[in-house]
Amino acid sequence: MVLGRLTALWLAGTLGVTAPNAANAKRPCSRRGRAQSRRRLPVEVRKQLLDAIHAGRLFRQVLRELGLTSNQVWGLTKTDPEWSAALDAALMATRRGDLEHGSNAAYVAGCVCKDFREHQRQRMAKNEHH
Repeated sequence: MVLGRLTALWLAGTLGVTAPNAANAKRPCSRRGRAQSRRRLPVEVRKQLLDAIHAGRLFRQVLRELGLTSNQVWGLTKTDPEWSAALDAALMATRRGDLEHGSNAAYVAGCVCKDFREHQRQRMAKNEHH
């Protein structure tokens, strides 16, 4: 199987990226918290998840098969910028071209790409104000 370039760099430990966004860069995170997150989602399991995504498998289905929760996966993206970049790269590389990304319909079809997550973040923020 051919892995995406960012995934391969992440697996090799040579991605060398900084925090995925400004909000995360400003938020302090303890070493203990990062270590705990990494223990909950070991590198071997992350590799299995990325391999499955690159193989075109549905994100939620793979989580169930690996016994993971979405909170484990997304939580680690907040403290591990290299994991965040590798996961985003895999999701963007394999997202379906027939969906309107950033829509609820795309989510129902199994999409969890960065565009959808941004759409969801904005929708939730709007709902908080009502």
